[in-house]
Amino acid sequence: MSGPGPGARLAAFKRRRGSGMVSDNSVDTQDLAALREELWRGRGIDTAEQRLKSCRDALELAYVAEALGDWHDKPAFLDRWVAERPGTGPLLVRGIHGVKWAWRARGAGWKPKDWDEFQRRLKVAHADLTNAATRASRDAISLSWMIACCRGLQSLQEARAAFAEASRRVPHFRPAHSAMLVNCSPRWFGTREKLSSFVDESLAGAPESSGVQTLACEMIEYLGSSSEEVKSACKDMSNRSRILEAFARYSGTLLAGRGHDTLRNRDWFANALWRIGELASARILFEWIGDARQEKPWVQAGPMFDWLLNDFKRARSACLGV
Repeated sequence: MSGPGPGARLAAFKRRRGSGMVSDNSVDTQDLAALREELWRGRGIDTAEQRLKSCRDALELAYVAEALGDWHDKPAFLDRWVAERPGTGPLLVRGIHGVKWAWRARGAGWKPKDWDEFQRRLKVAHADLTNAATRASRDAISLSWMIACCRGLQSLQEARAAFAEASRRVPHFRPAHSAMLVNCSPRWFGTREKLSSFVDESLAGAPESSGVQTLACEMIEYLGSSSEEVKSACKDMSNRSRILEAFARYSGTLLAGRGHDTLRNRDWFANALWRIGELASARILFEWIGDARQEKPWVQAGPMFDWLLNDFKRARSACLGV
C-alpha cells in the first residue's frame, strides 16, 4: 500500500475516527498514537513487539492489541509482521483488525452494505483469532474478539463456547463479558430478558474491583434501538438500581485505578449516571475524565456528526456546570 491518504492519516491520529463500529476500548494515548503512525509508515514493528510483551496483565494487553489493530483500512505492515514473526501477538493484532475491517464493509445500519465482503473478512479474522487462541493457552483476548467475529458470522454456539473458554482462562475478564453482552441484546440474537439475566449473572459472580461491574452501564445502550427506548430504559427502576449498586461496589477502583480499562469504564459510568439523573455522582467522574473521552458510549452517529450529536459536552456541562 502506498503512503497514507487523508482518511488513513486521520485514523492514525484519531482512533475514534477510524474503524470504530466494533470497538471495546478506544481511549487513545500519546505513545500509542506515535507508535501507530510509525507502523503505518512501515516502521516500528520491533517497538510494537516490545510494547505487547511489556504489558503487565491481560487487560493492558487487550488495550494495546486493539490499538495496534484499529485501522480504517488495512495497513501493509500487518501481513508483513505476521509473515516475518508469526507469533501470537501479530496474529492477535491482525485478527482484531480483521473483525473491525469486516464491520467497515458491513456498515453500521440494519442492512449490510456489502454482505459478501463482510463475511469474507470475518472468516479471515476467524482463522487468525483461532490460531492465536490455540498458540497461547492462557489468552482470553483472542476469544473475546472471537465472540464479536462469530456475531457477524451468526455462529451463536461458537460464540458461547468462546465466552466460556475465555472465562475459564481469565475469570471475570471484562472484554469477554462486554462482547457477550452485545450478543445477548435484542439488537442481535437475544431479548431484553436474556440481556438482563446475563448482566445480573455476571455482576453476581464478579469481585467488587472487577470491570465487569461496568456491564450495568453498558446494557443500557443495548436495551433499545432508538434514543427514546434508551431513555425509557434509564427510567426503569431496576436498571437504575443496577447502575447505582454497581457504582457503589466499583467506585473505589474506578476512582483510584489508573489502568486503560479503568479509564474506559469511567466513561461508561459517567454516561450512565448522567442519563439516570445522578449528576452528583457523575460529576466526580467527569472531574477525573477532563476533556478526554473515548468513542463509546458518547458517539452515536459516527465521526461525521460527532461534533454535532455527541453527548459528552452536554453531559459534562450539566454535571460540572461549565
